[in-house]
Amino acid sequence: MEPDAHAEVPLADRVDRVGHHLGSNLVTAAELVIEAARVHTLTGPDGSGDGSEPTHVAIAGDRILAVGDADAVSAFVDSRTERLTFPGATLMPGWSDGHCHPVWGLEMTAGTILLQAGDLDQAKALLRADLPADGASGAPSGTWVLGWGLTADVFTDQSDIAGRVFDDVAAGRPLYLRFRDGHSGLANDAALAVAGITGAEEFAGASQIVVGADGRPTGHLLEMEAMARLESHIHRGSLSERAGRLGRLFDSMADRGLTSLQVLDANGDPFELCTELERVGELPLTVRFSPLIQPGVTDSELARWVRLQGTGGRRWRVEGVKLMLDGTVEGGTAWLEHPDLLGESTRPLWLPPEEYQRVVLHFARQGIPTATHAIGDRAVEFALETLATLPEELRRSATHRIEHIETLPEATIARMAELGVVASVQPIHALHLHPDGRDSWSVRLGAERAARAIPIRSLVEAGVPVVLGSDWPVADFDPFKGFAAAVARAARTLDDGRVAVPDQSIDRWTALRGYTSTSAIVRGDGEHTGRIEPGLSADLTLVEGDPLTMTVDELQRVTVLATWVGGRMRRVAGGGA
Repeated sequence: MEPDAHAEVPLADRVDRVGHHLGSNLVTAAELVIEAARVHTLTGPDGSGDGSEPTHVAIAGDRILAVGDADAVSAFVDSRTERLTFPGATLMPGWSDGHCHPVWGLEMTAGTILLQAGDLDQAKALLRADLPADGASGAPSGTWVLGWGLTADVFTDQSDIAGRVFDDVAAGRPLYLRFRDGHSGLANDAALAVAGITGAEEFAGASQIVVGADGRPTGHLLEMEAMARLESHIHRGSLSERAGRLGRLFDSMADRGLTSLQVLDANGDPFELCTELERVGELPLTVRFSPLIQPGVTDSELARWVRLQGTGGRRWRVEGVKLMLDGTVEGGTAWLEHPDLLGESTRPLWLPPEEYQRVVLHFARQGIPTATHAIGDRAVEFALETLATLPEELRRSATHRIEHIETLPEATIARMAELGVVASVQPIHALHLHPDGRDSWSVRLGAERAARAIPIRSLVEAGVPVVLGSDWPVADFDPFKGFAAAVARAARTLDDGRVAVPDQSIDRWTALRGYTSTSAIVRGDGEHTGRIEPGLSADLTLVEGDPLTMTVDELQRVTVLATWVGGRMRRVAGGGA
C-alpha cells in the first residue's frame, strides 16, 4: 500500500513544531521567503497537495518555517528577510534519483559514447572518429580503445558477439567496450592478453567468460566478476582526478533539479571520493550509499558493512545494502521462470541461491534495509520468498526494495503488495524498447512476456509503493525525462517515437511522489524531507512552469531555476527578483 500521507497541520501547531525543530527558542523570523506561482507541498491526505494552493515558503536556517499565501508567511518576515519571487514557477519538494550509479559510472562511461549506434558499421564509425588518423602519428599501440553504451542489437545474430570484429578499428591496440546494460563487456584478443584471460574461468557467482567451440574466449564478458578480471587492468586515474569527475557529475545532476541520490554501487573508493570532495567544498546534493554485496562475500566483509551503517560525511552516509540476484535479459543472465527464446536466463547470479538468502536475512534481521536487483520474474519471486521467511514485524522494521522489475505476472505483483516490499523502477528504460518488438530484450522474452514490460501502473494499482529513478549511466539521469516516460509512456513523441507496450503510464501526482515524498519515506527520511511542511528540511526544487500540466514535449526541456539542500540555494537558471 502507498506510504502514509501526512495531513495538513494548522498554522499555530506548525509554528510550535518549528520551534521544537529549530532550537529551544521559537524561531519567528525567516531568513528567506520564496514566492512562486504555485507550491506543490505533497502534504494532503492523498499525498498530493492539501487544497490550499500555497504560493509562499519561508525558510529559517536549514528548515521550512512556514507555508501558505503572502499573509500566512508575513508574520515571519522582518527587515532581515530576503525575498525571492519567481512568477510562473513551481516549487516542489527536492527531487531524488531513487537508483543511480555515479561512482561506478565514472568507469562505465570512459571512452566513446556508442548509445546511438544502430549497427556494427555505426559503432565502428563512432570509435574511429575518436581515434588518431593513423598509428604512426597517434597513440602508441598499448593505448586502450574504450567505448560504452554498446547494445546487443548491433549484432544481427547474438551468437556472433565477439571482440575481434572490432580489430580493424583497434589496429593492434587493446579494445574494451561496455554494453549499455552495465552487466557485460566486449574485449578484443589484445585486451584479453593484457588481462591474461585465455579461456573459461570459475567464479563465486554465475559470471562468465564466454568461449567459442574451440575453447578460446570470444571477448564477451558476462557480469561483474568476469568484467572485473579485465577492468582491473585499465587505469582509472588518481583519487583527485576521479573526485573531480564525480564532483562535476554531481553538479550536473543538481543542475537538473536533483537534491538527493540513492547510490547502489558503493564498491571501491566512493567514501574516499566523497571525503575528498567535502574536504574542498560541499556536495550539491545529499547522497545515500548502499554498498553492493557480491557473491562470495566473507563473514568478515559482512561484519564490516554492518559496522559502516550510518557512517558518512556532511551530505553523504551509508545506509542499507544492495545485492544482485540476477543480471539482464539482453545479456541472457536474468533469472526467468522459463528460459528465454535463446534458451538462456535460467539461473541466478548467486550460486547456490540459498547463499543469497543467507546474506539478505543476515542484514534484514539486524534492521538494515536491503535492495535486490531482480529483473526476471523468477528472481523477483525468489526475493519475495526470502523476505517472506521473516516475521512480519521484523520484515517491516526496515525497507526492503526490489530494483528494476522488467517483466512480472500479476500474481507476483500482488505478493509484493502483500509483503510491503517496495518497487524501485526506472521508467525511462521503457524507451529502449522498439514498438515493433525487434529489440534484443523483446526478442529474447517473446511476445507474451514482453507485453508485461516494466509494469509501473500495475504495481501502483496493486498498492505497491513505487520509487522512481534513472539507473544512470544505463539511462539519462534527467528526472524530468524519467517523469515524462512514467506519465506518457505511450506518447509517440517520446525518444523519437519509440514506445513500450502496453501502456503502463501512471498519473502525474503518483510520479511526482515517486521522485519526492515516497522516495524520502523509502530512504528512511520521510519525517525530515520529501514534503514542503514546517519543520522539515528545506530541500526544494524550483522549475519554470508546472510538471503536472506540461506537455510531454515541454517535459523534455524543463528549465530548472534553483534547488535548495538544507536551506542552501543553488541557482541554476535566471529568474526571480
